[in-house]
Amino acid sequence: MKQIKIIIILLVGVYSNSTAQVHFTKNGSVSFFSSTAMEDIKADNNQVISIINTATGALQFSLLNNAFHFKKALMEEHFNDDYIESSKYPKSAFVSSITNANAVNFSTDGNYNVIVSGKLSIHGV
Repeated sequence: MKQIKIIIILLVGVYSNSTAQVHFTKNGSVSFFSSTAMEDIKADNNQVISIINTATGALQFSLLNNAFHFKKALMEEHFNDDYIESSKYPKSAFVSSITNANAVNFSTDGNYNVIVSGKLSIHGV
């Protein structure tokens, strides 16, 4: 798994009141993909809790490691038992901030290129 490329996709389904600058979702999504000579490895987790503060650009998400789903059940079993050790390390988290939050108009739907800096915690590291 040396060549794992992690692709993080946060789908923001935002729930908030109209005056709040903090938005959250319980339906975020995180995926990862690894291309190997034998086969590609891809998993999706659609049970991600994410919070963003539009005033400061602070962004966080948390997920249960055993909520990743793979195309093959054996891959999922190996991931949970041998690699991520979901019983020992049940959660992963990302605590960060959008460094160019001023480039985003949070009141208008759209796609925005942002730079995010933070700490990703996986497998206790």
